Formats: sequence, C-alpha cells, structure tokens
Amino acid sequence: MRIQSAAALDPRAAARATAVCDFEWRELMSPDARLTCGISLLLIPSIVYGGLTILGVISNGAFGMPGPKSLSPSQIALYRAGHAHAGVLTLLALFLEVAIDYAAMPNPLAWSARVGAIAASLLVSGGFFATAHVRALRGWLYIGAFLVAATTLTADRTDPRPVSRYRDGAIRAESCVRFRTATPRRNSSAHVFRY
Repeated sequence: MRIQSAAALDPRAAARATAVCDFEWRELMSPDARLTCGISLLLIPSIVYGGLTILGVISNGAFGMPGPKSLSPSQIALYRAGHAHAGVLTLLALFLEVAIDYAAMPNPLAWSARVGAIAASLLVSGGFFATAHVRALRGWLYIGAFLVAATTLTADRTDPRPVSRYRDGAIRAESCVRFRTATPRRNSSAHVFRY
C-alpha cells in the first residue's frame, strides 16, 4: 500500500513539513518477530493444559484435568508458581519480540535475544515444575532468571527513530514520523513526513 503525499490531501500539512517521505509502508513486525511470536504462541495450549491440571490437583479431581494424586503442599505451591511464571514470561517474550525490532542492535544479537526470551519462559516455568520433584534441577530457575534479565536489558537498547533491518543485516534508522492530520478527511490514511 502506498502512502499518499501530504500535499495531495492537505496543503497546509505539507507546508509545515520540510519534505514529504513517500515510500512503501513496511509491515509493523519484521519476519523474524512474526516467526518467534508464532513459536511463542504455540506455548499457550500447554499453559492452558497446565492450568487445568493444577485446577484438578487443587480441587482433588472435582474440576479440571486429572493430575498427580499425592503432592505435598510445597509441591502444589511450586506447580502453581510454574504455571503463573509460564503465562507471564510468555507474554513478556511476545512483548520483547516486538521491542527487539526497534532495538539498536545487530542481527545476530537480536536473534539471540529473541531465542533467549522464549527459552527463559520455558526454563523458569520448567524449573519450578522440575524442582517440585527433583531439587537438584533448581539450576534451571537460575539460568532462566538470568535469561529474563539479559533479554529484557538487551531489548532496552532502543533508538528513538524507527529501525529497519535489511537482508544484508545492516540497520538503518529512518527519520520519518507517522501521524494523522488534525482534521481527518474521508479516505485519508496516515501521513508520513520527514523531519
């Protein structure tokens, strides 16, 4: 879809800008972000199943899916913590996939941050479930916590301008801003101006 120039829609808006940026509007998410978000969304059915299993454990099989019968209170607490962290960290991973698109970092570092966000969700929640049965596996929790911190801090390296990743791996910042006119017209779309 081609964005129309501002001069064709509103001459006053064109006068306020120094130049009109007329280019093909890129998709809001990069192909890398779409791929890793799709992988993250595949975790959702397992989180739902885990929630139903925990409901079955807490209600002694009255509701939800049948789960392990002889769990101690500390194991039930670890199951609940694992389920809660799985949901929250998967949502964080989805958010980070989009934030990494706008981070000022090279492609290999971006890919490691994308994979690290998904792996952190799996390691932390899996660490709680594993620790409920084998205490020696609590190292998964620490590795996952480190990945949560590392990917979140890595995605924080943002540039205030939108960033485009090209096939050659180069990062080019665009000095374009997108806004809507103060008086919307029929069939008008977002206008893009260069500073």
